[in-house]
Amino acid sequence: MAVFKYSWGAELQGGQLTDADLAWQYLFERRVITITSERWERRFSYRLREQDGGHAVEMLNGPDNRRDFRFIGRIGDDGQFASTTATPDVRWLGFKLFAEAVAPLWAGDMPAGLGLWHDNVCGRCRRRLTVPTSVAFGFGPECIDQVKRRKP
Repeated sequence: MAVFKYSWGAELQGGQLTDADLAWQYLFERRVITITSERWERRFSYRLREQDGGHAVEMLNGPDNRRDFRFIGRIGDDGQFASTTATPDVRWLGFKLFAEAVAPLWAGDMPAGLGLWHDNVCGRCRRRLTVPTSVAFGFGPECIDQVKRRKP
């Protein structure tokens, strides 16, 4: 797996973010970050948008990875993550996973047991990729099949 090292020591390993400051930078530039959990064996994708002295946290909640983001909470200027909703559905698990990641990231540490992945675009169709294996390969699942078939 290719490893890209930044001058300050941060690394990208096949799309996985291994530096807390770099992860925040991706989020605050309104990029999409996917968080994977070993414990829950799940993954969720998130993005931030500026909102009244803080940032709204939105979670991908559908198949369209450009438009299907839904509000799940806010991060204040003090780094506290909170939500007005805590219903026990898929969004609740997504809320818990993001909350688990925020405190260590705010302190400058990578969260234990969680993987953070930046988004990417498919090398064939240019759609946004959020699934970690697709990000690492640079192609979505349908396009990688097409690319493999064209191989001489």
